[in-house]
Amino acid sequence: MFDTLETNLDAYLQELAECLEFVRASTRLRPRLGEHVNWPGTGAAEKQLINSFLNRKTVREQLIYRALYVSTHAAFEQFVRDLVVTAADYICANIDSYENLWAELQSEHIYRTGQAMATVYQPLEHYDFDYEKLSRNIGTSVGGGGKFTLNSDALALVWGTFTPDNLDKVVNRVTVALNWDSLAKHGELAACFGDGRTRDLAKAVRASLELMVKNRNRIAHSTGIAAEVEEPQLREQIRFVRAFCHALATLMKSELTKKVVACKKQGRASTGSD
Repeated sequence: MFDTLETNLDAYLQELAECLEFVRASTRLRPRLGEHVNWPGTGAAEKQLINSFLNRKTVREQLIYRALYVSTHAAFEQFVRDLVVTAADYICANIDSYENLWAELQSEHIYRTGQAMATVYQPLEHYDFDYEKLSRNIGTSVGGGGKFTLNSDALALVWGTFTPDNLDKVVNRVTVALNWDSLAKHGELAACFGDGRTRDLAKAVRASLELMVKNRNRIAHSTGIAAEVEEPQLREQIRFVRAFCHALATLMKSELTKKVVACKKQGRASTGSD
């Protein structure tokens, strides 16, 4: 479950990185290309194509960098939502009955399903809820009903941006506490900030996340110099998002595994099984 999610993220971020490399190469190639073309031996159609490329002198790569920056941020937000969905599906696959599901998640599931159902008259553009499915699944969340199905997409319903505080709340929907110190110790994420004490690294991670949200909002709601993004800044953002998402997935898997194991032990104890 989680591995597929991370693989898909890496593939998309690699696409963005390839776009960045293409823009970088194009802007450096354009002023140099003409002197290396064998013009007499080039056909009319090819000449037209090359000249069209050479004449693109007013293109500012920062405009493309802005789009790539916002796309990277969107990949981050989508990953977090997908991670919550995957976590809920993982719980369903490993907890055999609703009675064995911990109470905090039972309440959270009812509340978030209600929020999702409340959009029936004004559906959200970026969520495609199947309201019949929501109703059917919530009907399995009763005592004595045996196997259940969580409305994982409802648990992932989010309004607003993923600031550190909001991220805490979203991850906690599947009753996982977001330990920033543990998160920051993840090798790939720690490498983004160099050596440092765990607490300092945790603060740096939170600060980077807050800055990414601010930059995304600045780009989305302004033009001109105020919205400029330079190439190094974009490269660092792609690196940070990849590392942060892997660290978050690792933390989520670890904490959920602990909860599932404890839940199963408690279930065996309550039935008197060995």
